[in-house]
This record gives sequence, C-alpha cells and structure tokens, in this order.
Amino acid sequence: MRLFQAAAELFSQKGYSATSVNEIVEAAGVTKPALYYHFGNKEGLYLKMLEEASRDLELEIRQAVATPGDAVTRIRALCDRLMEMVITHLALVRLMHAMYYGPPQGAPYFDFEAVHQQVLRATVALVEEGIREGSVRPGDPTDIAWVILGVTSTCMDLQLCHADIAPGRDGLQRLLKLIGTGITTSESTARGEDS
Repeated sequence: MRLFQAAAELFSQKGYSATSVNEIVEAAGVTKPALYYHFGNKEGLYLKMLEEASRDLELEIRQAVATPGDAVTRIRALCDRLMEMVITHLALVRLMHAMYYGPPQGAPYFDFEAVHQQVLRATVALVEEGIREGSVRPGDPTDIAWVILGVTSTCMDLQLCHADIAPGRDGLQRLLKLIGTGITTSESTARGEDS
C-alpha cells in the first residue's frame, strides 16, 4: 500500500514525531481524507502498518515451517524468508529497528518484543524437531537457535546499514551451512579445544 511505503520511508528518515500527515499523503500521492478515512490519524496508520508487518511475518514463519524437508531445511527457509522481508521492506525494517532500539519519538506503543519472541519460538521449535529427527546435533535448543538467529540478525543488520558488503540471501545460506558443519577441525576437537 502506498501510504504504508511512504510512511515507513518518512518515519525511518525523519523520525515519527518529525513526520507530518501532509508529508505522508504528499509522498503517497493520496489525500488527507483518504488517510483519515482508512486509519483515523497518523497514529492509526503507524499501528496498522506495524500490525500488517507482524501478520506478514507470522505468515512467512508458517510457510517456512511448512517447507518440505527436514528441520535444517526449514530453518534455512525461515532465515531466508526473514532476510527476504528485510530486502523487500527495507524502510519498514529500518523504522522498526529505530523504534525498538531508540527512543519512542512520541509514537504509540507497539509490542516489538512479541515480534522477536515469535521468531525465537519458531526457531527453537525447529531446532527441537531437528534434534529429535537427528538432523541437528543434540544441545540446548535455545542456545542453538540464538546462534542461528545471531548470524541471521547480523546479515539483516548489514543489509540495513551496509548493503554494499552485506552477504545477502546467498551469503546467509553459506553462513548457516558453516554453522551446520562447524568451524573447528578434527584436530582441535581431539585436543579438547571445542568446549
């Protein structure tokens, strides 16, 4: 939707408080009455935009979990879908990061933590399934999920801030494969250096 795109870009560039309704409707090429009719006000637009993004994420998670194959295949699909969302909705993700990590800027409350927890729960569940089926080495499922999400998050952050050096979707898959195969040699494992 044009209003969402315009608002996300302006909010991420100028901040929520510094962005006016006039600027949003002008950038979207719509009238103020259209914004007011559909969203009530700037706050309503902001919340609806984030709610839609949260629903889109939920759908992407469900589709990744339903991907054919073992748990590792589905973990990679989940991470790929997360990365694709960042690439496709760069301004919105920048806004979400700014609002989550920065001051609230007078914006209405949105539960960003629920979004993070949704991704973590799905990843932990896939890791647990992988451990049960034997495609993931036994270990603490939450620790393994944090490693996977740490790499994924770093790739997403690079896409947001340094797209010229970001690994992208293919690079993320290479890094996930590296996690799967490990980084230590059999010699360091034999010496006990992997603990």
